[in-house]
This record gives sequence, C-alpha cells and structure tokens, in this order.
Amino acid sequence: MDRLRKIVCCLVLFCGFMLVQAEEAPSLQPIKIGTIWHYQAVDQKEKQDFWIKAAKEEKIGDQLCIKLEGIMETENEKKVKVKEIVSTEHIAIKSDGIYRYALTDNKITPPLCICKLPPKNGNKWSQSFTIEDKKGSADYTQTLEEVIVKAGKYTNAVKVGVNIEENSAKTTLNVWYAPGVGIVKQIFSSGKETFSLELQDVEIPKK
Repeated sequence: MDRLRKIVCCLVLFCGFMLVQAEEAPSLQPIKIGTIWHYQAVDQKEKQDFWIKAAKEEKIGDQLCIKLEGIMETENEKKVKVKEIVSTEHIAIKSDGIYRYALTDNKITPPLCICKLPPKNGNKWSQSFTIEDKKGSADYTQTLEEVIVKAGKYTNAVKVGVNIEENSAKTTLNVWYAPGVGIVKQIFSSGKETFSLELQDVEIPKK
C-alpha cells in the first residue's frame, strides 16, 4: 500500500487537470467546486481506489487557481479505513493553455504549461521550471485520439505526452483528457516503475 501510494502521489503531481472555464475552449471540461473524479490506480503489484477533488478557488500570488486534492484510503490506528489527502496542486486556465502554479503548496517558477489550448494534433512545446530550488525540464507532445476506460468510450480525447527530467531523474507520462470530463487515463513510467490511473466515474455537484 505504501509503495503504490508514493507512486500515485508522484503521478498526480505531474498530471494536472483540464479545468477549462475560458471562452477560448468552451467544449473542454467545465468544472464545479466539489467535483470528484474516482480512479483505479494500478501498478505491477496492487490496485487501489484514488480520488481527485476540486476543493476550492485559491490564489497563488496574484493568480486565481483551482486547488485539487488527491485522496486515498488508509487505515488509522484502529484499523478503520479513512480517506486522506495525499497530494495537492493549483491549476489555472489561460487563453493559450492550462498552467500548473503549485505542487503541495510549493510554487512553480515559471508556471508550467501542461496542456496547450486549443488542442491540436502535432502540438509540441518545451519548458524549464524550478520548484523548491530544484530545476527541471519538460518536453510535451499533443495528439487527438480515441480512448476507452471503465467510465466510457471517448472518441475525441486529447492525449498529452511528456518527458520530464528533474535532478537527473527521467519520467515519461501520457495523459488522456476527454472534453466535458477531464483526465480519463494516465500511464506513468520511471526506471522500472510502471503505473496507470483509469477513470471509474465522476461526481458533479448539482448546484
């Protein structure tokens, strides 16, 4: 459980969400505070339920962001399962893309563009960044394709591939976004580790 939890936290910190509210991308995911995405996390040894919640709006500097909370079930001292927040990130939408401003309340400089808007087949971009005095770089590609998960079949999904290098460690991540839904699938690999998340369902507040 501890091993999978660490991998999930790492993956979520790389992924981000399509929290599109800008007029430039009306067909992509609208979001309401309180929305919860339910995933199944799988690695070579175990499976685990994982949730991401759009918790609240919060500023990072002068930028208004949406704070996302990653949640997993753990056992307390009485061996009772409880849900615990294991990761957070802050995302903002601009006319040209989706930007990550902070991970676990640590500011990213400059903010990292994790998805170009509007999405297009063949989009490519690269960026260097700093977080907690650690430098990294990310190379992105973007394509449009079909993806199938338990939550459904999405014919017009946006796939973002990214190669990340930070402190000489290299990570590869593929993320599939579905318009009106958000992230539906992720595959993460680093060294001998391979890990995936697949969407099971989404709960959207009615009000």
